[in-house]
Amino acid sequence: MLIHNLLVVFTAASFLCYAASALTTKRMAIEFKRYGFSDKRALIAISQVLGTLGLLVGLIMPLIGILASACLAVQMVCALVVRRRIGDLFLQSLPAIAFLAISTALIVSFAMRAMN
Repeated sequence: MLIHNLLVVFTAASFLCYAASALTTKRMAIEFKRYGFSDKRALIAISQVLGTLGLLVGLIMPLIGILASACLAVQMVCALVVRRRIGDLFLQSLPAIAFLAISTALIVSFAMRAMN
């Protein structure tokens, strides 16, 4: 249970920081342009903030946590597809791979909590 809560807080904080950075930094504006999503930057950031809120609400309502984790996992799959399409190196894709793995683990963990 402690590991679950730590993963939720870590993941929520990470996505919140990424979303804030996506909205406020020139470096991320350049990255989103490179991804081909400069016009979707705000939408992606907002969806990550919503995912963050869903993860935190999931600590009380596990079904919301399942949905939030699943949505963030889908975002990471999409991120991997984009990185592959633009020719990024494996190392550049590692954060998306790691957060896909964490999000998938959280889906299972939230599901186990929902069944109890």
